[in-house]
Order: sequence, then C-alpha cells, then structure tokens
Amino acid sequence: MKTGVELIAEERQDQIEKHGRTIEQDVKNNAHGQLLEGIMLLISNVAMNRQGVEMPKEAFEDLRPSDWGREICFKMMAKPEIDQLKIIGAFAAAEIDRLQSQ
Repeated sequence: MKTGVELIAEERQDQIEKHGRTIEQDVKNNAHGQLLEGIMLLISNVAMNRQGVEMPKEAFEDLRPSDWGREICFKMMAKPEIDQLKIIGAFAAAEIDRLQSQ
C-alpha cells in the first residue's frame, strides 16, 4: 500500500504530465489564491460528505475558485474521498511551487 505522501506526489505528477498544470501555468493562471480556494472547496466537500450533507449551491459558488469552471469542480467533488484528499495535497504542493518560483 502506498503512503499518503506517495499518492499526493503521484497526483501532482499527473496534474503536470496529464493535465499540463505546470508551475509556470500556475504562476500565470492561479496567482489570486485559486489553488487555496480549490483546497477549501474540496475540504468542505469531504467534511460535508462525512456528515451526510450535500454542499449547498450558494456555498459551492462562494468556494469555487475564480476562473475555474463549474464542471471541473463538480468532477473533482464527485471523486472518492481519498482521491479528493490526494488532489488537496497536490494543490498544496502546487501552491508551494508557485510561491517559490516568484
């Protein structure tokens, strides 16, 4: 079984290789806290799912990262909990990379 760190690293590598989400692209397109907003959206979704509550539409719109499409956010939120947690960790790594590259 892979550790959490290994799963997060794989997710981040997939973001870069499969989805083209490079550090340079994050510097350009996510300079206004969008990665942190993505983390907050998914953390909120995981917490609500654990309580058996669906995220209200208003909360989704408040938490959805600016400039990120609704469909991609819904797609991430529909993933199993462990997959959402991997994405959260990979977004944190991407934000660290973005900050360090400036």
